[in-house]
Amino acid sequence: MTDIADHESSRRKSRREREEELDRRSSGLDTRTDIDAAETMRIITRSAMYIALFPGRYITKFVLKLGSYSLPLALLPWPAKMLVDHVILAKPLPEMVNGTIEGYPGYWEPVITSLYGASPIELALALAAFGIIFVLTIGSYTGGFEDEVEAGLAQGHDYATQVENKMHGGHSTAGGLYGWFEFKLNTRLTQALNHTLRSHLFSRIQALSITKLEEQRIGDSIYRVISSTKSRTRHSCRHSCSYKRC
Repeated sequence: MTDIADHESSRRKSRREREEELDRRSSGLDTRTDIDAAETMRIITRSAMYIALFPGRYITKFVLKLGSYSLPLALLPWPAKMLVDHVILAKPLPEMVNGTIEGYPGYWEPVITSLYGASPIELALALAAFGIIFVLTIGSYTGGFEDEVEAGLAQGHDYATQVENKMHGGHSTAGGLYGWFEFKLNTRLTQALNHTLRSHLFSRIQALSITKLEEQRIGDSIYRVISSTKSRTRHSCRHSCSYKRC
């Protein structure tokens, strides 16, 4: 009966009251768990400074992410247009006039010129070859049919293994060789950033006094080095670091 009463009492508490109770029960090192907008911006700014440690990987990741969206939009419509206009409707390929081919972008002109004189069957085979190349390189062959690259570890229902899965997994909105390369880069970047955060946090813990450390639970300290840093890496450092500054 007591457990039922406690459960009903906790249900009647507001979210704010439950958070305050959790703060009181948490480790003594968890200071200022409720932060304002200014503190949030300082944390985001400090976290953004970690980009300077891996500039090449961040720039490459940004370029690859941009390309995973732009390449399908730039390449996929034109084989479909050629299939309809010059294979199904059997229209002749357009001639180049004043250095341009009407109806096609400049980067697609070499494909058009290389196929001059081809029959509709030959054009269909050439477009099929382009489709195979697109599938192998970017994982797409026409609008609406796009592949992605994603991998993860088995996880349980607890928060620790779920965050572990998110940290060690990877994802790319592209497929094929392009998506595989972006996936590998994404995994290496998150692992390097997570290792750096763990090293900094562990150095801060070592700088604490023995008296302060004796007051804390060993398991709690280990959990925060292992899991809290992963949470910060995954969620762009939205929460305050447990041990003051990491």
